[in-house]
Amino acid sequence: HAGVFPSRAAAEEPSFDPRPLGLMTAARSQEPWGTCWDFAGIAALESSLVAHGIAPNSLNLSEEAVFWSIMANCAKADGSYPTYGWSNARRDTSGFNDMMTGYLATWQGPKLEQDVPYYQGSSDDPLGAFYLEKRPAGLDNAPIPYQVTDIAYLDGASADELKAAVRAYGAVVSGCSLSLEGYRADADTGDGTLWYRSSGGGSFSNHAVAVVGWDDTFDRAKFAPAEDGSLPAEDGAWLVKNSELSEGLAPYIWISYDDDALFAISDHNPAYAIAGVRAAQNRVVHASDENGAVALHTARDHLTCANVFEFAGNEQVRELMFMSLSAGGRYRLLWMPVDDDGAPLPHDPAAVALASGTIPRAGYTTVELAEPYAPPAGKAALVLEVTDAPVASVGLDANTLATGGQPL
Repeated sequence: HAGVFPSRAAAEEPSFDPRPLGLMTAARSQEPWGTCWDFAGIAALESSLVAHGIAPNSLNLSEEAVFWSIMANCAKADGSYPTYGWSNARRDTSGFNDMMTGYLATWQGPKLEQDVPYYQGSSDDPLGAFYLEKRPAGLDNAPIPYQVTDIAYLDGASADELKAAVRAYGAVVSGCSLSLEGYRADADTGDGTLWYRSSGGGSFSNHAVAVVGWDDTFDRAKFAPAEDGSLPAEDGAWLVKNSELSEGLAPYIWISYDDDALFAISDHNPAYAIAGVRAAQNRVVHASDENGAVALHTARDHLTCANVFEFAGNEQVRELMFMSLSAGGRYRLLWMPVDDDGAPLPHDPAAVALASGTIPRAGYTTVELAEPYAPPAGKAALVLEVTDAPVASVGLDANTLATGGQPL
């Protein structure tokens, strides 16, 4: 549907740098907080908007609005944290990539920097703990100029697929291992270089970046050697936009193709790209979770799940969004009656099939209905069926499983 970007099977260019093409917004600093997951996600969204001509490269979206929208649902006034959602994420520590995808998928934002500017700390708030700060004055009434409709998850993608994603979507968010030992400034370009080699055979990520380009011929001699004097096994590097600008680190860094942490898979930190975004449309959002999908339910080859909502008598269902990793599987979306206790009735003949098709990619998918559906007033369920997949999956909020909720 409108706003969804095309995918490409492979990118054949030996190099791609969006900066001389005017496709990048200004680099910005996250200091002094551990909000790289936030800055990387905003950088990717800005890149997608600029790359597809939806916004100019002067665009400046608010990282602060992201933080408050997420943490206002988690932190309590006394500084304690509930067991629900992203309970261990704070401004002064770190966060997860899933926090950003959940924020964007539930249309809590984005908002503009001019309306909700980034908070850089004060002497009476030394740790930047959410619950010691004043709620930003413009947060609640700030307009939301764009709506993200689709997010591609790219864990396990090949190098060609990742290059294609950068070209098709604008950027790919990933974790990396950022350390001064593995970092070196490139005197020729003013950019940085980074190479992390794991000593234990695994990977260690401590930073999120937006991957915006690549160069197959980038000289491996430009990287800082390992302790044993060795260099990366091959030439070539990814270009990333970086928000950690302390200690003289550059806003753009070339990370070796031979790096052990970039694009490594870890819980709640998927590599992802904004696969669909549009100028905001007037929509009522029915969603069961303000924090996005924080758990994944899987079944062997098929599953059915439902969310129950209260519908007004004058609404029309025009599109539905779901999160699944079962790319290539089949989906079916239905409206379904519920009983007096609000439980869905999966065998009720009054159920209405709304749409069906093939899940195009892992991540968040928005399906626009061929014809809007006007549900009757009252409670009813919107249902997702996933079939014909080796592993059928759906994203759930944490409370669904914690309170005993089960797929139908």
